[in-house]
Amino acid sequence: MTTMVRGVGHRQVTDSCNAEEESKLELSFEYLMHSGELQWITVVSTQAVLMSLCLQSMVEELLRERAGASIKKVIRRQLSEWRKS
Repeated sequence: MTTMVRGVGHRQVTDSCNAEEESKLELSFEYLMHSGELQWITVVSTQAVLMSLCLQSMVEELLRERAGASIKKVIRRQLSEWRKS
């Protein structure tokens, strides 16, 4: 699974497994360092998918804040859409 978050970088979750060992999930993403340069960060964990979803949610929240959108308005809209379905 590969996802690109515009303006932030890339994140990628890969799964490698063979019959003799437990599944290893790998989360890779670009991180903006203090120096202004992007650096790839890789985390190997069985929880890589959960970390990827959390990272995606944090980025979405930061982008909403930057755009001036209230989190309460976003939650209300999502609840309204959920109730319609």
